[in-house]
Amino acid sequence: MHRFSLMRVFTRITSIVLFLSLASGAYAQSDSFEEFLQKYFKVDASDAQAGPKLHAQFRYSAADNLITRSEVKVDNDGFEDHMAFGFAQRIGGARTKVTYNIHRYSYSTWEDENRDVAMDVVYKTLHLQHRLESSEHVTSLGFPFNISAAHFDLAFSQTQQYDTLDTINAYQFVSRLHRLKVSATWKAMGPGMWANFSTEYHPSSAWSMQYSYSNDDTLLQRRIRSMYSTRAYRLAGEYASTTDTANQTYITGAVGIEKDMKLAAVSLRYEYDGSLDNKTVFLTVETHNVF
Repeated sequence: MHRFSLMRVFTRITSIVLFLSLASGAYAQSDSFEEFLQKYFKVDASDAQAGPKLHAQFRYSAADNLITRSEVKVDNDGFEDHMAFGFAQRIGGARTKVTYNIHRYSYSTWEDENRDVAMDVVYKTLHLQHRLESSEHVTSLGFPFNISAAHFDLAFSQTQQYDTLDTINAYQFVSRLHRLKVSATWKAMGPGMWANFSTEYHPSSAWSMQYSYSNDDTLLQRRIRSMYSTRAYRLAGEYASTTDTANQTYITGAVGIEKDMKLAAVSLRYEYDGSLDNKTVFLTVETHNVF
């Protein structure tokens, strides 16, 4: 936390002065106050049953070199605001950007504040980012590319926490070819390893099939899901198995159908849950009226 404590007052003052300067400069370039508001400000207000809500945004960019944005949400429970400003510059064929972000939120029982500094370098499709947060720093590298009709995304990230010597290395691979998408993620966290593998296939525009596998050293999960939809109804089925550290395997599954009728939508779902002490079968029927 001390890494940012010395910067807190300076960055707060700098950000306020910067936003005021930008607002003055933007207003000076506008023909009227109304044009200034329409160009850089957006405000939404509503009065719902839970009380009034306010959402305000301010965005201003100067010649693609100076980037600022501010967003505030307020309701009866509290507020949430995100403020950022940064500088971008082209060096040869690469574009570099440094952004400072402040995110604060305060609701009825929770107050918190997050700050980070992100440094980005983009060269063609290669994207390198180093992000400094209050408790850790993260370095990530992304490299998307195409081979014929196939698209691939390769990514790597390393997370280092300030209070420990352990690092988290994450590797991600995603490929897309016509109607097939394959993705895999591995995370090395000290002595542990977490892995996730999934595929998604669309035999037709109305039919989709998904398979996923995940293992985090505590749970091994496999899931299969398929859905077929038409204008009149949607049919879905899923099957999942979970194995814990005691090598106990639990099976869950469900089959459901939804049909849109003239006056209401009807949903029928049949579920089986083997993870409960007494294996249980659920039958659910729902109707939804829309006026």
